[in-house]
Amino acid sequence: MTRWFVLAASVALFAMQSSPGLSEDLSSNIMRRVNAANLALDKVEDLIRRENADLTEGPFREARQEYEHIFNYYGSSFDHEHPIIVELKQRIDTLSAQAEGASAAAEAPAASTETAASPPRDLSANILRRVDAAKQSLDRVDGMIRTGNADLAAGPLAAAQTEYDNIFTYYDRQFDPAHPTLTALKARIDRLTAEAQKAEEEAEATAAAGSPASGDSDLLPNVRRMIGIIEEDVESVETLIAKGQRTDGAMNRLRNDYTQIAARYSGLYDPNHPDLVALEQRIATLEQSVTAANQTKMAATPVEKMDLITGMSEEAAGQLKEVGVALSMLDRALAQAREAEAAAAGMVPKLTPLADNAQLIAGRMQEVETAFAAFDREFDGLVDPDHAAYVQVKNRIAAARDGVVAYQADVAAEARAVQQERDAKFAAEIAAIMGKYSDQPPTSNLHAANAGKMVFSTQPIPFAEQDQAEILDTFRLTDPIFGRVFLMHSIGNTPIYGSDGRPSANDAFGYTVRLFINGEEKAYKFDVFAEGQLQGEAGESWTTWQFAPNPQPFDEAFKAEADAWRATTRELAPGAHEVRFELWSTQGQFTSRQPVSVGEFALMVGEGDRIAAGSAFPSDAHEGGDTEALRAQMLQAIVGPVTKSADEILKIAVTSNWREGVYSDTKRRYRTVSGAVLWRDTDSDGVCRFTTYNFVSDHLGGNDWSPAAFNSFCLSCPEGDVECP
Repeated sequence: MTRWFVLAASVALFAMQSSPGLSEDLSSNIMRRVNAANLALDKVEDLIRRENADLTEGPFREARQEYEHIFNYYGSSFDHEHPIIVELKQRIDTLSAQAEGASAAAEAPAASTETAASPPRDLSANILRRVDAAKQSLDRVDGMIRTGNADLAAGPLAAAQTEYDNIFTYYDRQFDPAHPTLTALKARIDRLTAEAQKAEEEAEATAAAGSPASGDSDLLPNVRRMIGIIEEDVESVETLIAKGQRTDGAMNRLRNDYTQIAARYSGLYDPNHPDLVALEQRIATLEQSVTAANQTKMAATPVEKMDLITGMSEEAAGQLKEVGVALSMLDRALAQAREAEAAAAGMVPKLTPLADNAQLIAGRMQEVETAFAAFDREFDGLVDPDHAAYVQVKNRIAAARDGVVAYQADVAAEARAVQQERDAKFAAEIAAIMGKYSDQPPTSNLHAANAGKMVFSTQPIPFAEQDQAEILDTFRLTDPIFGRVFLMHSIGNTPIYGSDGRPSANDAFGYTVRLFINGEEKAYKFDVFAEGQLQGEAGESWTTWQFAPNPQPFDEAFKAEADAWRATTRELAPGAHEVRFELWSTQGQFTSRQPVSVGEFALMVGEGDRIAAGSAFPSDAHEGGDTEALRAQMLQAIVGPVTKSADEILKIAVTSNWREGVYSDTKRRYRTVSGAVLWRDTDSDGVCRFTTYNFVSDHLGGNDWSPAAFNSFCLSCPEGDVECP
């Protein structure tokens, strides 16, 4: 085998191995359909080879459908003359003709006179197809040699040799290896391989003699030919730009052709030749035009509708498109809300349709903000902030924010109008509620200056020492935080409202505390930070009381807000955070129209900062002599009803004596006892939870009682967080 043939075969092998590279400018969806069509055509080819051409209709239909879908679904997003698309169409046409020929041959009466023991003398249609394909490649080689382009003959020579080899690979023992057609084909392959090798060697020798080293600065004919090809590539890209079509495939071909000059003829030409310099300048100008066209297109086309975002990684482009999808959903919600607003123009009031859409819009806006913030975090420094697609998204978000603010302003204005109407309608009822009790007057200068607000300090703010307190607006997470609530009216004198807007009195004196950190609400239990009820005079007339999110030293009086504060701030990242507390007058689904007290401060969180649990785990309070035995019974009883494993329990305290009773139905005696269970740390923060449960034992007669069994959660019994032992 000659060196030239080895080279040709290597080129063919490389072409087969690297053929996926041709798909770089075709989308993954198009390549999926191309691959599906080729799989169907592989079935067709196999059926023809097995002389079952009459069964090829199904896979043929599948291949044609995939080919048609490429144009139906992605027609404007790829080069219709892309080699992979053209090759697929040629393969469909070729196999279609072969299948028809094979079917016709199968229907004709057999006329072979050769025995089964010897191969048939005539060649099958499939073999002749491969012979013809090899001949076509060799015709190209012949033309290349005649026109002085023998250096380009390696590819078609390798293709011809592959077709010849496949005849023996796929159709062995189905033909005479010495058939004249095959013998002539092999001879022609060998002859043209030798001629091409000789012609290229002569061309290289001639080129070397006329290289720049000998003082001749003119370009080789082959370099001239490559310049012509590249100029055609440039014109093709310019045409695509003018039509507003994608240029990535054509630009890839241009770049590949340009690199071939240096790859093939390095050292055989002057790289500073004026024609090459002019070509480089033209390509550079074209690159700028392509970039400008892409930037213009990306600025005008919503990112979520772009097939390809150039200048950005596939991962970043995909995530930016997700932001675009969220934006488009927000835009639709805003448009629909405005349509609903226009439809409700004749309604009095029109607040309900406005308010219903306001909640949806707020949710959509939050989705956009969250998605964009995630993109910025993940691709910070990896995406050009001036990239057209990124700038487009930023501008759209800014416009969306303005649209949301404007809509919310309209909702607020309508709400104020509705409120004024309802206040006028229910003026007498509101006045009666607000005058039901005597409000406590301002209790200090601090109170008078901050009615309707909460103030905070690192020290308790006693009732009698309010004006001596040092009020702060910045705290560290580990600092003590004591506060005082100031109201304009008592909870009992604050009207609360239901969905119908009618005022009601808060006879239960209930209140709810809401916490917002950096604008995001943080709930602890039942979707709120904390809640409670005042009693008697406190609900009727008080306009001030203490409130301590982080009392140090710990004070059980502030346990509810302290537990909630520790839980809601546990995951805060190091840095500065804006904190806002709101106190609302509430009773069931009824609530005050606005917060009755609001407090704000800045919270600084350091690396590793944490708030220690202030509660203490209860001690044993059982006075009987069976405390240890009872503790063991409680441990056994709680596995199953409450926990799967005793390993989750750190310790148990027996917190009460036995309390006897009688079952109402059986009149049998029973007794109950309480125990506090300390649970293991579940999130490695050094804080363990404890809960108190009730246990029951039945009288068995005489002095005998059954072992304690789990009964229920103990209402109003000690529970909370403690430092883990």
